[in-house]
Amino acid sequence: MAAMLAAPPLSCEGLALVLPWYYHGPVSGVVKKSVSVPAEIWAAAEEEASLRGTTVSALIAEALDHLVTIQRGLRAVAEYEAENGAFTEEELAWADALFDEHGIGRTQ
Repeated sequence: MAAMLAAPPLSCEGLALVLPWYYHGPVSGVVKKSVSVPAEIWAAAEEEASLRGTTVSALIAEALDHLVTIQRGLRAVAEYEAENGAFTEEELAWADALFDEHGIGRTQ
């Protein structure tokens, strides 16, 4: 992971100002949007972000990245099965065993 550097401080009437030019990466890759979230979910997100030492925005970005990755995988499986037929029980068992062997999968 590349090191993140803060912008050089600027002084303004004796006060040092730091202009953040990154937000968990280059600013050019950030889009600001307004969303509506139920109060209970927002409160839980604030608590989780605090426990992780991050921001709610970073937590939401992580969750959206995870969601998009899962949805792309599900679409790929559906496309594969549409072209080749459904996976057999043996193929699914093999995949489950492989995931278990590598510690990948659902946690309880």
